Amino acid sequence: MEPQTRAAHALPLEADRPSNYAVVDPSLIVHLLALLEQRRALLSAHLLGETAAYGTTLLGVYPDHDLVVLDELNPRTGHDGLLARGELALMGQLEGIRIRFTTVIQEVGSKEGVAFYKCAFPRQLQYFQRRERHRIPLLGPSVPFTAASPAEPTRPPLAGTIHDIYTNGIGLLVSGAPPLNRGDVLTRCTFRLAADGEFRVDLEVRHATYIADRHVTRVGTRIVEPDRPTQRRLRTAIARLEREFARASRED
Repeated sequence: MEPQTRAAHALPLEADRPSNYAVVDPSLIVHLLALLEQRRALLSAHLLGETAAYGTTLLGVYPDHDLVVLDELNPRTGHDGLLARGELALMGQLEGIRIRFTTVIQEVGSKEGVAFYKCAFPRQLQYFQRRERHRIPLLGPSVPFTAASPAEPTRPPLAGTIHDIYTNGIGLLVSGAPPLNRGDVLTRCTFRLAADGEFRVDLEVRHATYIADRHVTRVGTRIVEPDRPTQRRLRTAIARLEREFARASRED
């Protein structure tokens, strides 16, 4: 079985207040869980009735089979407790945003001496936003971009997809491992949001991380001195995207 994901959807945007949502839309649940899996996000697992925390990760997200697969609890002392109780609560983070869900174990397997757990697909996630600049998942197709490469400005433009966006910066996903360094400036970065039109900005590279198993580079950037009309348009787009997410979720 292969996890079903909504690849290249951006993770979310900026807002001014803390909030949390009970996410019940199945497509959003799949999207958020798939991101936790793809990024190998560490999950804090708590057995019901216990205060101790154990570490695990998502190994697979299979909505068609109504299950998720979790790695063996670490430390392994949690393994016997999970078998006895059968239910656990999990907490993970995406870009500083906490996601919490509960699940019930259905089957235990083992590979090369390491246990894994097939668990019921969660019907609801709690999505906690606790930062000044949080991001809202985009409910739509991937957003492509092009920009001039700082290392080779006369070559074809750098291209990829928008990973996340907020009023001060943009996260990019670029195929392969382009030669990018902190402080590089990507000029004329151009992208289009369906409901907000085309944007063109210059971006300063803040960090670039190559993800070997996906053959992509994740690039965090800062928007360089955007003009006031661009700032206003970005804020308008962000507010719209947050409303879209809120409509697709049940506010807690």
